Amino acid sequence: MDPRQALQTIGKSGVLSVGSAEQISELSVTLRDTKYQSDIGKVLPEICEVFDLPASTDNLIVVSYLRIIGNCVSENEVNRAILLDVWLNQDSFRHYMSSLVKTKNSMALPFYSAVLFNWANGEDPDVKEELVHSQEFTQGLVLLFETLTDTDFVSIGTLLTMLQMWVIGRLKLDPRILAAVYQYLLNCTQKDSNVPGATELLLVMVNDEETGKMVEFDKLYKLVVDLSQDNPDDALLAPLDLRRALYTALVCASEGINMNQLEFVYQLKDLKFWDPQLAGIGPSCWIAVTSTLITNESDLATVLTKYPHLIEESLFLLQTGQYTDQLQSGGHFLKLASNKKDYCVELAASPLLKQGLTNLLAFPYIPELRLLGAQILLNVVKHVSDKDTDALLKTLGAQFYKNEADAHIKSVLQTALSYCSDMDRDMLDHVIDGLAGPITPRTMRITTVVGVHAAKLDEAQRKKVLAFLEKCTELDKSDQLNKGVVNNAAYICKVGDFGDDLLRKLI
Repeated sequence: MDPRQALQTIGKSGVLSVGSAEQISELSVTLRDTKYQSDIGKVLPEICEVFDLPASTDNLIVVSYLRIIGNCVSENEVNRAILLDVWLNQDSFRHYMSSLVKTKNSMALPFYSAVLFNWANGEDPDVKEELVHSQEFTQGLVLLFETLTDTDFVSIGTLLTMLQMWVIGRLKLDPRILAAVYQYLLNCTQKDSNVPGATELLLVMVNDEETGKMVEFDKLYKLVVDLSQDNPDDALLAPLDLRRALYTALVCASEGINMNQLEFVYQLKDLKFWDPQLAGIGPSCWIAVTSTLITNESDLATVLTKYPHLIEESLFLLQTGQYTDQLQSGGHFLKLASNKKDYCVELAASPLLKQGLTNLLAFPYIPELRLLGAQILLNVVKHVSDKDTDALLKTLGAQFYKNEADAHIKSVLQTALSYCSDMDRDMLDHVIDGLAGPITPRTMRITTVVGVHAAKLDEAQRKKVLAFLEKCTELDKSDQLNKGVVNNAAYICKVGDFGDDLLRKLI
C-alpha cells in the first residue's frame, strides 16, 4: 500500500486497519523518510490510539507505531506541538511508561523512551515544561528505575540523556526523579554503560539544597570504591571527567560527616587507579573532604597533628596546574592553614609554594582559583617577612597584580604587596593605586605603608596621594575607620610635605 494512502486509511479507520503486524512494520520503516513527516502529522492523533490498545496486542504493531511517532517528531516542531496536544488530552499516553514497566514490556519500552527523547528536545519550551512537571511522567520514570531489569538499559540510557539535556537547559527536575537515579546509581557496576549519565545527574542532586540531603556519604563512598577497582581491560569508567564527577559528588556529600570520621575519610587517599593521570584524584578528594570538616582552629590543629604532611600534600596537588579539582582542594586547605602563623612558616619555607601559587594565580576562566592563590599569598606574607617572601611578592605578586582583571582579586594582591619590606617603585605604585577606591579597612593598611614611603614619592605618585589626601578632608571623623584613615593621611601629609594648609584641614 502506498504510504500516504496507508496514513489516510489510519486516519479514517484506525491503527489496525492497514494490514498485518508485518505490513505495519514495513510501513514504519518506509515512513522514516522525513518527506512523510507532514503527512504523518495530519493523522498523528489517530496514530496515538496505539496507546489505547490492549496489553495483549502484538508487540510488533506497538513498536512499529512508536517508531512512526518518534520519527515524525524528530526535529519537527509542528508535529511536536500536535503531540503535546495529544499528551494533554489522552490519559493513556501519559500513563504509558508506567503501563509498559508494570507489564514488563521491555521490547516496547526503548521505543517509547525514544518517542519522549525526540519529542522533548526541540525548541518548544512548553513540551519540556509539561514533561518536567508531569506527575505521570515522573511516576513512570521512578517506577522504571525501581523495577529495572537487565533488558531496560537502553531505555534508561535514552531517558538519562534526556534528563541531562534538561539540566543543561536549567530545568529543575523533580526530587523524586533525582532520588530514583541516585538509588539506581548505587546499584550500578563497572559494566553499566549508564553510569556516566547517572553520575552527571548525581552532581545536580548533591548541589541542590533539598535533594543533597538524601545523599549518604557512606553509601556514595562505597560506590566510588567499587567503581574504582578497574584495570586497562575494563576501562568503561576511564574517562577522567567521569572520575572527577564522582569525586566531586563525594565531596559535596561530605557535609553530613564529622571529625570523628577522619580515619574513614583518610581511606580516600589510598584509592589506586591504573591510569597515571588519575593519581591525584584520591589525595585530592581526601584533602577536599577533610577541609569540609574543619570549622575552627582547633579542628585545623587536630587534622595537622594527625596528618603532619597535609600541607606538603596540598602543595603537591598544585604542582601540575592542570586539574581544577586538585587546585581547588589543595588551594582551599592551604588557605585554611595559612590563617595560622605557624603553618605559614612551613609554607614559606617550601620550595613547592612558588609553583603552586603560580598555577592558582595564572588559572584562566575560574576567578575563584585565582582568589585562593591571592589569599594564600597574602596570609603568608602577612605572617612571614623575609627575603623569600619579598621575592615572592616582587615576582608573583607584582606580575599577577598587573595582569589581573578581577577587582576583588586585584585588591587582595594589592594588600599582599603592601607587606613587602623591600618595596621598589613599581610595587609602591601598585599599593598607592589602592587609595583611589572607597574607604575600607584595607585603606588603613595602605595608608600606613604609604606613610613609610611618603618622603620619597615621585611626582606621579605625589599626584595620586594628593588626590587621596584632599578626599580625606571631607570624611566624617566621627566614624572610627574614617578617623584612623584621616590620622594616617595627616601623617602622610606631614612627612611628604604636602603643605601646612592641607595638614590643618586633616588635623
